Amino acid sequence: MKNKLALLYTFWTGDDVDMLIRSIEQHKEHVDMIVVDFQIVSNKGETDNKISLDRIRLKKAVMDLDSKGVLISFEPNLSLSTKQNERNKHNDMIEVAKHSGCTHFILSAADHFYSKEMFDYGKNVTQTTDADVILTRMRTYYKQDNWILDPIEEYYMPFIHKLTVNTEITTRVKYPVVVDPSVKVSTAQKFHIASDEYLMDHYSMVRMDIEKKFRNAASSIRWTKEDVQTFINEYQNAKVGDSIKYFQGRKIIEYTKDSISES
Repeated sequence: MKNKLALLYTFWTGDDVDMLIRSIEQHKEHVDMIVVDFQIVSNKGETDNKISLDRIRLKKAVMDLDSKGVLISFEPNLSLSTKQNERNKHNDMIEVAKHSGCTHFILSAADHFYSKEMFDYGKNVTQTTDADVILTRMRTYYKQDNWILDPIEEYYMPFIHKLTVNTEITTRVKYPVVVDPSVKVSTAQKFHIASDEYLMDHYSMVRMDIEKKFRNAASSIRWTKEDVQTFINEYQNAKVGDSIKYFQGRKIIEYTKDSISES
């Protein structure tokens, strides 16, 4: 059976519509289906009116994909944790992929970018191994699109997952490396860890409104008001060479080919 790969985008803030559209444009030729699941209210209850205004642009970007594109919406249950809402949203998209006959999927966000070479590598792994999940590391961009953090972070992001009828997000599966608990899947038993030749480009800290990001981050439950103000101040005043407390002292460097240190 021919593989059918779905790219599943979770999306909230309207500030990032342009970034999401760029991501879709970069990736659409490498996948068979794109699902965008957007929400107007964040998992912490903040309403973003900008996404309401930009829904037309978002809908057009998805509809331009013809039968390849699907746009759905998510309403968080504010009595649940931010992480549980995140898992529920991911599961909604996984169900869409199942019903569309997909064999594999990628959980993504507007700030995730993959190269053609990375897609080629991932597809080859799915065709030549029995891996349930491909795990990759990432370049994390900070404030500007030519600033990255060095050394690269220790945790991993899932790339391509095998999709079965029983696949769902769960917290009960052990992964061989550190992975966000909101992206662990129940059917993951065999893992393929990609070499650092294949890194996701993660623009998580290139934001129009960094305070909105900190207010609504799932991990914000662990932060004090003083922590948040520290993170905001270091972002606003950042320069190359700074050590960033938010990233455990990693330094900002200008990104050029081969500029990342090994960790």
